[in-house]
Parts: sequence; structure tokens; C-alpha cells
Amino acid sequence: MTSTIVTSIERVGAQGHAVRLNYDDTSRVTSQAVVRELGLSEGAALDTSLLEEVESRLAHERLLRLVAARERSLHDLAERLLRDGYPSEVVQRVCARFVELALIDDSRFASMLARARSQSGYGRRRVLDELRRHGVDESVARAAVEQECQDPSRLTELIRAAAPETAEERERTLRRLVRRGFDIPAVLSALDDFTRRRS
Repeated sequence: MTSTIVTSIERVGAQGHAVRLNYDDTSRVTSQAVVRELGLSEGAALDTSLLEEVESRLAHERLLRLVAARERSLHDLAERLLRDGYPSEVVQRVCARFVELALIDDSRFASMLARARSQSGYGRRRVLDELRRHGVDESVARAAVEQECQDPSRLTELIRAAAPETAEERERTLRRLVRRGFDIPAVLSALDDFTRRRS
């Protein structure tokens, strides 16, 4: 047991989930949940080995609640724990264990997100960009987009629903679908096909 005295506790960041513990000549960022669990305050005795044990346990419990709520990427979950104040070495260790147990799976997350976005009328480029923002590996993201965003009938349905008749309506439909992540050549081809079928 390594015991020391807390000299001060300071909030870190705007959200207030992370705090900086100062003791001896050491400064450590941790979660406010850890400070509450240990009942720490300025002048309190601190067992540093217990601190690390509680950080791991509470980070594990927090991660369990997050993965139970909905599918998320490894990157998003790690960022959430870091924002909550858990030290990076604790976050890496706990996340690695969840990956090992398949509780976190970027392939599963990427497929789910790609399928949902495709069904909502978004194109491959937009879905790929979103997966990148979630920190999904490029090859994993591309594989999910290839598998889940291949249905050309979805583009045809979106154009049929818009039913563009004039050149202006076609242009507006083209711009809207390109903003949603569809490739220009695919949209133009589908628009031409729609026009031919209506003639």
C-alpha cells in the first residue's frame, strides 16, 4: 500500500467529469466518479494502488453501460472514457478487454451504421465519411460500405419519389442526392433511366 495526502483536486475541462488529483509532487487526471467512490477531498489520505484499482473497475462499469445502450466504435468509446477523466492506460486496457470479448467490434458497428444510413437514403461517399469520423479503420469502413450500400434500386426509389420532370427539378434532385453522398455518374445514369421510363 502506497499512501499519500491529496493536496488539491481541480476540475479539468468544461464538462466537469475529469479532475486533476495533486499529491506529493505528482499530478494525475482521473474521473470525478473515482474521487466520489474513494471519498477524496483536499487533505485526505490516498492509497495510490487502490486508486488504480477503482479507476479500472469504474471504467469497466462505465464502458459496459455504454456498449449496452447502443453499438459504438472503439474510437468513440475510448474518447468517451477519456472525456470522463479515466487515464489513457486504463482506457486502453479496458477497451482491449472489451474488444477481446467482442463487446466492441468496429466491423459490426460499421455494417450497422452503413445499413442504417443506406436505408435512410444516403450514398456510399457520405457513409464512408461518417465511418471515418467515428475512427473506423479505412479497410473496415470500405468493406462495410461495399457490403451494405450496393443496392442501386435505393437510388432509383429516391429519384422515383422525387419524380423530377423539368430540367430544374432534375438539377435540384441531382444536387440533393450528391449532398447525400451518391456519386454524380450514378445519379445522372439513374435520372436518365427514370426519364426514359416515363417517356
